[in-house]
Amino acid sequence: MTKIKAIIIDDEELNISTLDQTLSHYCPEILVVARCQNPIEAIALVHDLKPDIVFLDISMPELNGVEFLNEF
Repeated sequence: MTKIKAIIIDDEELNISTLDQTLSHYCPEILVVARCQNPIEAIALVHDLKPDIVFLDISMPELNGVEFLNEF
């Protein structure tokens, strides 16, 4: 089975961990290939890893989720 590649982007580590564990438990077809707390660094990750899906927090410092999406 082909896995769906995902990246989790959130400025709060607890949110990343919770979502990662939830996906692992309930969605075994999703492979989290990266987790990132810094949206600026996450831009490069998305370009490099080309995930199928991005789980993105909307309210983050430096660059909010909407601004992040505008980069693409």
